Amino acid sequence: MALHKEIHKAFHKEFGIQQSTKEQFERFVEKHSKNADCAWNKGLAKEKSLGLESIGKNLEEQMLAARTIKEFEFEKILEIAKKHGHEFLSGKYENQNSLIPLYCPHHKKTQMLKSVQYKYNKHGLFCCGRAASTNSVNKRKRDSEGKRSL
Repeated sequence: MALHKEIHKAFHKEFGIQQSTKEQFERFVEKHSKNADCAWNKGLAKEKSLGLESIGKNLEEQMLAARTIKEFEFEKILEIAKKHGHEFLSGKYENQNSLIPLYCPHHKKTQMLKSVQYKYNKHGLFCCGRAASTNSVNKRKRDSEGKRSL
């Protein structure tokens, strides 16, 4: 769950660092959500990627905002897969380290990648990156002896 740093520190100052419970957090939210000096009432906790307030008046709004971010990130991965012509097989997105199984119909290979790797690889899957590299090398101009010409 995403919390503003000030709220996180205030919670642990009040309840301690170890073994915090959901009930403690709910009491904390109930107590401080009415306080004008609290960070979420000052508007300090905005979620940049969606433009949503990630800190709400209660825990349910927090959970909904976190779920919405996961759905948004999962949709991004599906868009990238469609762009590269890859098929998403199964599973669900939890965070950027979630392993996602993808199938490349062009190379007939299935690969498991972390979602963060897949998002930032230029060609998506490793098989497509290798093929692009091979194609690039094969397209270089060569002289009559087979040496690369400048």
